[in-house]
Parts: sequence; C-alpha cells; structure tokens
Amino acid sequence: MANAMNTLAGILNLGDANVDFETSNLLQDTPVLAALEAVPSSHGHTHKFLRETVAASAGFRAINAGLTNTASQDELVTETLKFLDATWEDDVAIVKAMASGKGGVGAYVNRRLEKSLKAAMVGIEKQIIYGDQSPGDTGGFTGLIDGIDSGMVVDAGGTTADVQTSVYALRTGPTEAAVVYNGENDGTVEVDEVRKDSAVDGSGDKYSTYRQDVDGYLGFQLGNVYTVGRIANLNEDTDSKTLTDDLISDLLSLFPAGRGPSFLAMNREAVKQLQQSRTATNATGAPAPFPTEAFGVPIIVTDQIISTEAVVS
Repeated sequence: MANAMNTLAGILNLGDANVDFETSNLLQDTPVLAALEAVPSSHGHTHKFLRETVAASAGFRAINAGLTNTASQDELVTETLKFLDATWEDDVAIVKAMASGKGGVGAYVNRRLEKSLKAAMVGIEKQIIYGDQSPGDTGGFTGLIDGIDSGMVVDAGGTTADVQTSVYALRTGPTEAAVVYNGENDGTVEVDEVRKDSAVDGSGDKYSTYRQDVDGYLGFQLGNVYTVGRIANLNEDTDSKTLTDDLISDLLSLFPAGRGPSFLAMNREAVKQLQQSRTATNATGAPAPFPTEAFGVPIIVTDQIISTEAVVS
C-alpha cells in the first residue's frame, strides 16, 4: 500500500482556500485511489517513464564456459496529463438562502467544496480503471484497462455481452502503478479561494455568483507488464461464472515471486460471489464472512468497478 503522505489526498494543494474538513475524508468513497501512490510528472504536463517489458536474466556458468545473459527490455512511454475541472459556481441568492442560520456563507462554501472534491476523486478513480473507455471520460487520461498485458488476464468464462465484471490486481509504487500529477506544481488538484463572479442566464441577463476554481493536471502510469493483472468475464446471473479463490490463485500466479500485487480491487458483486463460494466449501456449514484478503493480498471493494463490462476475448 502507498504511504499516506504520498497519496492524492496527502499532497492535495488547497492553496489559499480556507477549508474546514479533513482532506483524508475525500478518499472515503475511492479506496483504490486512496491506496495508490501519487508521483510528480517528469516534464510538467508530460510524463515520460520506462516500462519494463522483459525482465533481465542471469545464470551460473562453468570456468571457460560462456553464458548468454539477457538484459531487461524497456519501452519509453509518454503520457500526456489531462486537465481535471471540478469548479463550482452558484447563484449568490442560493448561497445566502442556504447559508442563513447554518454557519453563514463560509459553511456553505465548505460543504460545496467538499462535495465537488469528492466527485472529482470518484471521477479520477473511475478514469484510473477504465481510461477513455466507458464509463471513463473520453477526454481523460488512459487507464489500467488500456495497459493490461494479455498475458496477465485470467478468463472466468462469461460470454454474455455487457453484463460482466472484473477483479483487478495492482502493484503500486513510484515505479509501478501510480497517479501522476503536474511535477511543476506543489500539489495535484489546486483549490483557489472562493470569489464573487457573474454568470449569464438564458436571456442574456447577468446575475452574481460565488465561484471556486478546482482543477489540475493528472495522469496514470503502469511501470511494467507485471504492475496489473485482471480476472475478466465474471457474471453470476446469466453465465454462472463467479469469483472463486481458484481464479484468484490463477491471477496471483501470473506475478513474479517477490513482486506480487499490493491489493485486489473488486466491486460488491464480486466480493459477494467470493464470500458465497467460500461458504459453499466451509466445513462447519456456517456462512463465511465477507472476505478482506485472498492468499494474504488485501481486498479493496469499490463502487467504481462496474458490472456492465464488455466480454474480454
């Protein structure tokens, strides 16, 4: 797991904004994002890194006998950071009406900002998983689903279109899976101080607003082919293909020894399937508890993994 100080919340740049909430609470609804390392980009809005595609090899040899050593093979990857905008703007009349007797304008602004930031975090986590494929944002950065090597995918066997889900295994770290923020800034998502502004209605008439800019450049890196793995094509209702410990074992066996995943990410449907598969094999007959780990690897449950994925061939 990532060091808490090196996550997105740990290095969030609030600038001059006067906030009255814990930034760590912003990641409560995005546990995958909370577990991922956050690293600065190498060149401002562009992030360049080497992705290992083939591991180096070495061996023993006899005296005067040659040996062919294989150097590691890397590819240069260039990721362009994308601009995230979570700015909010409300009519002054609404702000003052809702703030009356409830802590004033300052309290309203804090509530509004916290909701905007939480929505931004949800969008970032979804983008990390799905990239520019639905339900990700086509204008956002590429995600892990775009970078998974075909050799790191376990097929659970579901065949019905658009009703599948997946389990993702990620290894996080500065050179592994990580959120990337603009290295030329002090933080990832910048929050400006709230200010008075104006907007125009449908008739072209102006009205006063409160506005707070919340934005930043973000990206995502996958350091090597063993950074992420996937169990795809899980569907219980139509295909009777459910998550089991055997499938997780197959997935974990794809990672090199000593470089296994930091965590497994799945949605509530998948964790229910795993719990029920363990109940069926429980010698006592008692229901198994909801699983929190598999083979020593922590399980993270997130609502950002959908159950309407396409079939992976």
